Amino acid sequence: LAGKRHETRREDFLNHFPHEHRSSYYTSYVNAGWKLIYHYPVPDKGRRRQNPLPKTYELFNLKDDPFEKNDLADSHPEKVQTMLTALRKDLAAKNALYPAMGTQELLPGEAPEPPAAQAPAASSATLPPFVKAVRASSHELGNLPVHAVDADKTSRWAARDGSFPQFLEIELQAAQQAKGVTVSFRNKTMIRYTIDGFGPDGTWITLVDQSENKEKVQTVTHSFDAELTKLKVTVLEAQTGWATITDLQIGK
Repeated sequence: LAGKRHETRREDFLNHFPHEHRSSYYTSYVNAGWKLIYHYPVPDKGRRRQNPLPKTYELFNLKDDPFEKNDLADSHPEKVQTMLTALRKDLAAKNALYPAMGTQELLPGEAPEPPAAQAPAASSATLPPFVKAVRASSHELGNLPVHAVDADKTSRWAARDGSFPQFLEIELQAAQQAKGVTVSFRNKTMIRYTIDGFGPDGTWITLVDQSENKEKVQTVTHSFDAELTKLKVTVLEAQTGWATITDLQIGK
């Protein structure tokens, strides 16, 4: 009422609904004029639940957009990560309970693992014929490792969060003489990375070393000549955003 800032009052606000509600299974966090809403990937349990599932993240600048009309999550991935880290820390401090899928507890930002019996079918459906498997250090819900090699640039592999390093590994059906690789990252930004190959002799070799890169890149082609059974891209650092690859092609 005095028009002065309250020096001891917290300026963040946590709203947690790990159960069915008017807008089911979400946590929202407000801090310094920003609001992040995280939607848990819980299947439809009735008419209260939106169908299809809402976006995983929504981000709003409440100072400029008090009615939450302009979602900035896609254009501000670094802010999403900062807010998500604070949200998770606050939930942990309060010993919060989380929704579950089967026996898995769903923590914000962590993708549930599919049942083992379903995993091969889900991954092999879009694998190129020369690729045996695609693995990653982590992945965001819906943005699977296989999406980096499915020849669809509207899909992508994305790491689970903004931590580094993160890797994407492609295992080939058989040893192949590779003449190079073209990698398309989602965001044009300064990215530091390495590309390693695993040969028939059972050893890893570094094919590309961009660990000191200072330039902004998005789609890059690197030439080399090596016989490979596996190829691994390790993202060491990104100036903005998370480790995300929309397309990867191995030259023959």
